[in-house]
Amino acid sequence: MLTTLAQYFDPPLRCFTFSNFQLGPTIEEFEQILDLPLSGTAPYKHVEQHGSMPMLARLMKIHPAELESIIVSRKGAKGFP
Repeated sequence: MLTTLAQYFDPPLRCFTFSNFQLGPTIEEFEQILDLPLSGTAPYKHVEQHGSMPMLARLMKIHPAELESIIVSRKGAKGFP
């Protein structure tokens, strides 16, 4: 069975790729791959407020001026490439 499954494993993606779907790692497996334990952390909750540039720069651990230099505007929306 393992020999059969091995032919479908895609090492760069770390998942099994079949003809019409991909079977990827579970959240627990991602914890091990990234060495980032998620136990005890709160899940992401979307809020209607948008982050300020200084707050985003602090979260990304870069200077606000550097953040301003990489932001782009396309069709009236600002974002990161």
